[in-house]
Amino acid sequence: MNKTFRIQKKVWIWPGNMSAWHFVYVDGKEKNYIEKHGKKSRNGLIKIEAVIGKTTWQTSLLPFKKDNTYLIAIKKQVRDQEQILEGDIVTIHFKFAL
Repeated sequence: MNKTFRIQKKVWIWPGNMSAWHFVYVDGKEKNYIEKHGKKSRNGLIKIEAVIGKTTWQTSLLPFKKDNTYLIAIKKQVRDQEQILEGDIVTIHFKFAL
């Protein structure tokens, strides 16, 4: 069975890069489960399928060692389709990619 996660997080922009990289944190109980069950690549990425609203895309959980968490990048196409801006609270459903 492929567990589906649901998180509600605030969107933030990587400092110094106002035009591109928008992220949300994946932490807490979700992070702990991911640590135990996620299939990591050599560089620590974990492939996922993510959904916001009506938009689905393939991406990866990015390990963020500084804050001991994972990040999900929300690409521009998704932000445009779902009208997402920095500071918005978004609900993301995601599961490990098969």
